Amino acid sequence: MAALSLESIVLEILPDFGVSVLKPEQKEIIKHAAEKKNCIAVLPTGFGKSLPFQLYAAAQKRMNQGPGSVHVLVCSPLIALMKDQTKKMSRISHLNVGYKGIVTKS
Repeated sequence: MAALSLESIVLEILPDFGVSVLKPEQKEIIKHAAEKKNCIAVLPTGFGKSLPFQLYAAAQKRMNQGPGSVHVLVCSPLIALMKDQTKKMSRISHLNVGYKGIVTKS
């Protein structure tokens, strides 16, 4: 059986994330991640900037079904957003997700 491409796996798992089609900018983010290039996405609120990173991690996990982990680090000042995304991703059966925050005293 031939190995599946990253693109075909992303298309296969899109419904797990409640999405049917990626925007061109989201595809570009995934492409940069796959090429191990630095990537920053400055796009409007609600555009779906986090989705490509989530999809990339899930697709890599599916491609590398053997031992080992895939890690994606997303830095965001919006703790509530990160917690919400972690909660939503934890509902996807084949993913293990977590949130590690830093607690500071005022």
